[in-house]
Amino acid sequence: YASFQFEGGAADDDRRHRRVALIGDILEEHGFSIELHHDTLTARLHGLPAEEMFHALRVLGYLSIHTRQIDMVMGNKAQTRHYETQLREQIATL
Repeated sequence: YASFQFEGGAADDDRRHRRVALIGDILEEHGFSIELHHDTLTARLHGLPAEEMFHALRVLGYLSIHTRQIDMVMGNKAQTRHYETQLREQIATL
């Protein structure tokens, strides 16, 4: 089992919502079930073989490190797409 929660931030509501939506999309692609409520993301994963769970935990670690303050620079959809592409490319190399 893995459970992850991400919430809050220093940016305005729109930027915080963009961040949790981005994180949620990426986590869904890696098998997590997610719940979004305002600027709060809850993600869960269970029942995977150890090797797949290890990869999922690496994705969580990566996102935890690289999205802490990303809401501050997500001022528009083009910037959001840029960071989304960058995060996905880097996660693919984990």
